[in-house]
Amino acid sequence: MDGKRISLRVPAGTRDGARLRLSGQGPGGGDVLLTVKVLEDARFELDGDDLSVTVDVPVYAAALGRQARVPTMKGDVNLTIPAGSSGGRRLRLKGQGWPKKGGGAGDLYARINLTFPADLNEQEKALYQQLADLKK
Repeated sequence: MDGKRISLRVPAGTRDGARLRLSGQGPGGGDVLLTVKVLEDARFELDGDDLSVTVDVPVYAAALGRQARVPTMKGDVNLTIPAGSSGGRRLRLKGQGWPKKGGGAGDLYARINLTFPADLNEQEKALYQQLADLKK
């Protein structure tokens, strides 16, 4: 390509392995064919146009209902975790998934991963014991 630098816009929704043709940009006015390689983001799983992400939520936040930060392709957003949520529950963020070729986007599913404190102090242990005694 004679050391020529080319800028291109990759269309929204382009998938791994897609081929893009740059007409007239090659040597002697020929075409340049590019194969797209989409780099994986360890936070997200792609399923069609939908994305899934695992969100760590402290057990008390799931029990009482709180806000949690959820990564999206456009940046973090706050998501309300409904009170009484259990681990593995999936919450949908409509239109926050993979971009679609015709416009719009799939959905993002936030899967709750409950986290527990690793080292409780004496007051925390007493509170957990009180909760356990109430449930007997």
